[in-house]
Amino acid sequence: MTDHSCPTGIALSLTVTCIPEDDDALQLKAQALAEKLHLRGASCGAQLQEAPSPCSPQYRLVYTVKGLELQTLGPETGRFTTTLTTDFVHGNTGYRRLHGGGIHQPLARATGLKAGVRPTIVDATAGLGIDAFILASLGCKVTMIERSPVIGALLADGLQRAASHPATKDIMSRLQLFIGNSHEIIASLPEQPATIYLDPMYPHRHTAALNKQEMRTIRSLVGDDQDAAALLETALTIASNRVVVKRPKGAPELSARRPSHIIEMKNSRFDVYLTNRLTRAKSPQPNNPYNMSHSFCIMKNIDKFQTIQKGAAHKETYRKVFRSGQEYNQRVRSYCLQRVYPSLDVSW
Repeated sequence: MTDHSCPTGIALSLTVTCIPEDDDALQLKAQALAEKLHLRGASCGAQLQEAPSPCSPQYRLVYTVKGLELQTLGPETGRFTTTLTTDFVHGNTGYRRLHGGGIHQPLARATGLKAGVRPTIVDATAGLGIDAFILASLGCKVTMIERSPVIGALLADGLQRAASHPATKDIMSRLQLFIGNSHEIIASLPEQPATIYLDPMYPHRHTAALNKQEMRTIRSLVGDDQDAAALLETALTIASNRVVVKRPKGAPELSARRPSHIIEMKNSRFDVYLTNRLTRAKSPQPNNPYNMSHSFCIMKNIDKFQTIQKGAAHKETYRKVFRSGQEYNQRVRSYCLQRVYPSLDVSW
């Protein structure tokens, strides 16, 4: 056991073992994981090196025939109980895969899925990978990033088991996992993602959900995500279409920047930041007093613009657009008539 500072900066006591201990295959898995986590002895029963702190949570990663489990030592009972595991085939995640609502569920709408559109997505705070798995089951290619090596080990084991199951094998081909710093990894990705999804640790609240043992364990492993606002700013510079932030109902926005729109749910919400809209607002067309490009003109409300194309065959369409244009600025109408369509005969 030890008081150990892992890459997330959280002190914890950890061992890696297997049950039953005489299973050679499980022993090899435990040894490989111990080496990856740099544990003393690098064998079944390996542990971190220093003396434990009395205040440090005591955990053990246990390989069983069902998969990798994170077990927590109960301070009152003195016994280890299973706290975290991953299962993408059965349970609640398997049910969501089959009956979650498809592209009409809030998660899918928030991340930009629609008929015929499956954006590339980066889940920069993967956790146990449930949201990433649901998006992959809907047809998206998803890159997961998890900074906690312990959570990452559980996630990798769940992905490996799901990849060998016929019901989820194809879904796993659309998932990729990185363990490390999200700021650095998303900046070094070879392809620009359309959507970056953030689900930072919720703020401390005295609610039943955060009092669950599972949530307390995850918080003790990953911390309070103090860098979440900075990660949002980084994501906004990288995502080509949008950044989505999951927040609890009633919680403040993650930064001073206001979201483009919000998708509300019963106990939480999705704050959606459209990066392409932010780019248009910050970068108006040069040398154009009415923010009009050569091929289209943007009317008074930039968020509800009308596109008008050239061509004699569409004159009737032009007339209908101009006749209903009383809500637009007179200068814009004049500009369209005099500069863009000087030969168009329109009666007001």
